[in-house]
Amino acid sequence: MTLNLADLLLAAFIVWLVITRASQDKTMAVRKLLMLPLLSFYLLYSTVNSHFILNVADGAVLCVGFLLGTTLSAVLRRKASVRGDKAQQLICIAGSKTTVLMYALILAIKVSVGYFMSQHPDAGREFDLTQSLLLLASSVAFGLPTGQALVYFVKYQGAAHETLVAPSKRSR
Repeated sequence: MTLNLADLLLAAFIVWLVITRASQDKTMAVRKLLMLPLLSFYLLYSTVNSHFILNVADGAVLCVGFLLGTTLSAVLRRKASVRGDKAQQLICIAGSKTTVLMYALILAIKVSVGYFMSQHPDAGREFDLTQSLLLLASSVAFGLPTGQALVYFVKYQGAAHETLVAPSKRSR
C-alpha cells in the first residue's frame, strides 16, 4: 500500500484531534472552520485526479456522496453547543463523543478506499459499480467535515455574543 504525504498528514491530524481535542471544549477563530473541509477537498481532488477516469455519471455520484456526507454530518452535529464572540470572530465549540465518531468515520473511509485502491490499482480506471462505490465513499468523507463546519457556522451566526478568550499560541 502506498501512502502519500497528504494521507499521512490527514491521519496524523485526525489522530491528534481525536486524542487531544475532540472531546474537549475548544475556542478558535471562525475562519479555522474551513481547515478540515479544505483539507478533505484537497484529498478528494488528489484521489480522483490520480486514480479515476470520470464520466458524467461519476460526477453525479460525487455530488450525491457529498450531499449524503454533509447531511449525515449535520444530523450528527445538530445538537452541538456553540458560543460566539462576534467582535473577535471567535467560536467556542463544546467537545463531544460525536466529534470523535465523525473523525474516526472519515479516517476509516480514507484508509479503506486507499487500501482498496492499492490492492486494485485499476479499479478507478474502469466504469463499473466498484468505481462508483469508491467515489461515493470518498465524497462522503469530504462531505462530513463540510457539513460539520456549516452547522457550526450557522450556530455561530445565531449565537448570542459572548466574550471569549482567544486561544494562546504555544511557544515551541
